[in-house]
Amino acid sequence: MKAHKPSLEERKARAPMRSRMVKLLPKSLKNRLIALFLLFILLPLVGLSVYIFNSVEVVLQSKANEQDRDLLYSFKQRLEDQSGILVKTWTLMDQDPGLEDLLKNPENYEWSDLRDKIEGKFYSISNSFFLTGSQVFYTLLDRKGNIYTSFYPDKAIQYEQQLQEPGFQKVIKSGERYLWVTNDANYVKRDLSRSSNMVSLYATLKGKYETPYAWLRISLDYEEWFQRAIQSLDGGKGETLYVLADGNGNTVLSSNTDKRLPQGALLKALATGEDRSVANWRDKQDDMLYTAAYIPSLDWYVVKGTPLKQLFAEVNEIKARFFGALAGFMLLVISLTVVLSSGITRPLLRLQRKMEIVAGSDLKAALPETNSSEEVQSLTRSFNRMVKDIHDLINRLKLEERQKQAIRFQVLLSQMNPHFLLNTLNTVKSMAMQRDQDEIHDIIVSLGKLLESNLNLDVDLIHLKDELGLVSAYLQIQNSRFGNRFEAEYDMEPSLHYALVPKSSLQPLVENAIVHGFGHAAKSGNIHIHAYPEGGLLIIEVADDGIGLEAAGSKPKRRANAGVGLSNLRERLGLLYQGNAKLTLESLATGTRARLELPLLLAPPYQKEEQHENGATG
Repeated sequence: MKAHKPSLEERKARAPMRSRMVKLLPKSLKNRLIALFLLFILLPLVGLSVYIFNSVEVVLQSKANEQDRDLLYSFKQRLEDQSGILVKTWTLMDQDPGLEDLLKNPENYEWSDLRDKIEGKFYSISNSFFLTGSQVFYTLLDRKGNIYTSFYPDKAIQYEQQLQEPGFQKVIKSGERYLWVTNDANYVKRDLSRSSNMVSLYATLKGKYETPYAWLRISLDYEEWFQRAIQSLDGGKGETLYVLADGNGNTVLSSNTDKRLPQGALLKALATGEDRSVANWRDKQDDMLYTAAYIPSLDWYVVKGTPLKQLFAEVNEIKARFFGALAGFMLLVISLTVVLSSGITRPLLRLQRKMEIVAGSDLKAALPETNSSEEVQSLTRSFNRMVKDIHDLINRLKLEERQKQAIRFQVLLSQMNPHFLLNTLNTVKSMAMQRDQDEIHDIIVSLGKLLESNLNLDVDLIHLKDELGLVSAYLQIQNSRFGNRFEAEYDMEPSLHYALVPKSSLQPLVENAIVHGFGHAAKSGNIHIHAYPEGGLLIIEVADDGIGLEAAGSKPKRRANAGVGLSNLRERLGLLYQGNAKLTLESLATGTRARLELPLLLAPPYQKEEQHENGATG
């Protein structure tokens, strides 16, 4: 089959296109070498670098979304726990036969006695939830024209006026047992609460035959709780934005009063995802990365916004250094290319003139071949230098990953149990009112030791004797709180005093013994701490004579984050010893024993030798 031969017309049509392409190409060999270098080496390298950095930013953004999602779920759980307090309070009141009798038959009691009894109900329920630290206010209306409150109102209140409140009217007319009002105006005296709005639960108290005998309003000062919660999360830095938004994406409350969620951004992000309970989006205008989690009971979203400059600060710094070095390197290579190409083109020009002379004379002559092996070797060495720069960049990224792991360890170490600190401060306050100042001084000193140890993030391992000193300080605080119910016994060889152990590793075990071993019993308890070496390991056992593992496991948890101390300790052991340490719990005939196995590391402090007159040292 014959090949198609272009016609004269086709060749004429293609000629202008080839002419334009030829005009775009550099004319000299030197410029062509530079153009080839720019097109096939510099641009791909820059593109690869940009791709790598973009991939790193995507990974960082994904990691940040995962961490923010976990944090928001915890934050969401804490807020749901707060709203759960209101439901539990209503349930307790609804099931209290004594309260029902008081509200149905107020005429059987003196007004002052009736008021004291009902206020006593309020205070007993509030005291059962005092660990939450939230401000909860009660308003109770019976069907006899009486109103009872647990607070000082901002303005004088009347029964009929309160009964006409929209929340009470909705729950009365709808016939529902309860309903939520998330934007209830603050009605409490400003000395007690300065928040503008509250979350209120309006509920009906019904008798035996489902007949309403009272209406109840329980309000939570969520703005004050929100400020304390973000203070504990952000440490008061204010760089991260925390927002409560309603179901339409409108900002209800913001940690930064000058900043609100972009209009419609939350709903748009929810529409693009399959799971409407969580959303992630990046706002280029605000330069923020947002993560949101849904709270069904309140129809709210809790949103966290992280500045991208804060998230990518280290990557941007590395990127600037890399591209600065790359630009300097490329300028150098281009200069060398110009020099080397000039060295090649000058002989070629001389050769061209000789060829013109030969062509003009119409004579045949043999031309010497140009040896270009040195130029090829120079390009190879330049390429190897560029590969080395990329390899160094990857090593720096790995170093950054190890630094992130170290930061993760420090974050785990800094997750102290806020309930312990709250109980301690309550103890100090009670002692300030009831006892002398000397004992308060002692307990504050003990608390100071614990706080100073936890704030020193530069030290991961401390001497065993120092760790036992922290345990003693912790026990002194607990004994001051519970009336010297606990006794501790320490059993170890003096040679182990300078064994290295993770900081704050024994205090969670002692706390676990007190909370779960003795917390449900009224009797005193003994704790025995025994440390001994065993086959290159340091064994530390913390035994108590409490109620034991099985009995403690059957008891209801007192708080939502119970068990964080032991899981935190296990994760820290994994980060420090890479699987060479473990923590186990075992039941005893009486009580529980926690066994901690660590590599035996001895680090006695340095002691300067003293020179005596006889020349001996010691």
